[in-house]
Amino acid sequence: MMPFSPDRSRKAHAARRLTHRRSNLEIFVWPLLIGFASILGLVLGLTGDGLRDLACWVLLGLAPLVIIAALLRRRTQPSN
Repeated sequence: MMPFSPDRSRKAHAARRLTHRRSNLEIFVWPLLIGFASILGLVLGLTGDGLRDLACWVLLGLAPLVIIAALLRRRTQPSN
């Protein structure tokens, strides 16, 4: 019998994940920042031309980029 069992390691890791509690700030900081950037991008797009339009596109493009990055990151992580 092996002294190290991969199943034990997975169970210990899962137990550690369940015991770590995150604060509200840790949970909501990224969605709030993305929402703020989107609102700022919309306001800039409605109120000006030139550089404001460029800033609008950049700020509004952040949300889809973050979503795509999160999906790619989730897909490349090994499943337990």
